[in-house]
Amino acid sequence: GGKLGAGLGRGYYEQGWHATSLLGTMGATTACCKILKLNVAQTRMALGIAGSEACGVRQNFGTMTKPLHVGLAARNGLMAALLAGQGFTADESVIEGPLGFNKVFIRGEHDPAKTTDGLGKKFLIVENGVSIKPYPCCAEGHRCLDAIFYLIREHDIRADDVESVECHTSEMVSQVMIRHCPKTVEEAKFSLEYCMAVALLDREAGLEQFTAERVIEPRVQELLCRVRYIHPPQPTGYLYMVHNPDRITVKLHDGTAYSHEVLEGKGKPGNRMSKNDLIGKYRVCAAQVMTQERIDRSVAMLDGLGKLSGIGELLDLLCA
Repeated sequence: GGKLGAGLGRGYYEQGWHATSLLGTMGATTACCKILKLNVAQTRMALGIAGSEACGVRQNFGTMTKPLHVGLAARNGLMAALLAGQGFTADESVIEGPLGFNKVFIRGEHDPAKTTDGLGKKFLIVENGVSIKPYPCCAEGHRCLDAIFYLIREHDIRADDVESVECHTSEMVSQVMIRHCPKTVEEAKFSLEYCMAVALLDREAGLEQFTAERVIEPRVQELLCRVRYIHPPQPTGYLYMVHNPDRITVKLHDGTAYSHEVLEGKGKPGNRMSKNDLIGKYRVCAAQVMTQERIDRSVAMLDGLGKLSGIGELLDLLCA
């Protein structure tokens, strides 16, 4: 999946396609083919099937359908591999064919050679590292959350004292965080205005801040109206966002203004979450579906993962 994305460039995403469901379908298919021990011919058929399953548009960001993209990618990959294993056919050149995957999804600058460069030998998940979200909302808002939490801690800013919040970002951020007047949890996760407001009010941005009741609270709705985006005058895209920090400026009623900028958000490979942070996030998430006793046992197993005789014991505990 990563190699296909490297070959496509960023144009498909800016066009409106969602990488998670588009590339995720192809990656999941390949993984399922590996697990099911399909041969080369069957694997090509499976990828051909998956090429017609891969889809997902970013207009659905901020709805229940956005996270559904993840499940669809997994389901599509498994179905494609199972069908191919039973003799179902597809075009064997679905990626590079004249009407295939690359032809459909390549937009703007691209380098298809990157798809096969070091394939099976160099892995992007190792070279680039893994990003883990510290906050349960769209990652494009995380740098601004890091910045405003810094200002809150450093200057003891109180929500009632805030006149306005300015978010200086690439325009790419507003193209992803598209819900400016959120009324549901799903919309709130894609609203930078909401993230800034709830951060100021609660000094946190965890699962408790993303509930149906919290989103519609009058204080939250009033405060988010004081948040606005500011972009550079020239068009900016993904590369601008990579090389330029996001900056938050908080203006108080007394005229005082505080600013802070963040280039590498918490949880990124260059600014990793600590082990305690990771375990803390795991415990909060696991508490939604597991007992405290099972959580404690699973943490112990995860901490000594390399010493387990097999993965089954951990999975039995997680899936009980």
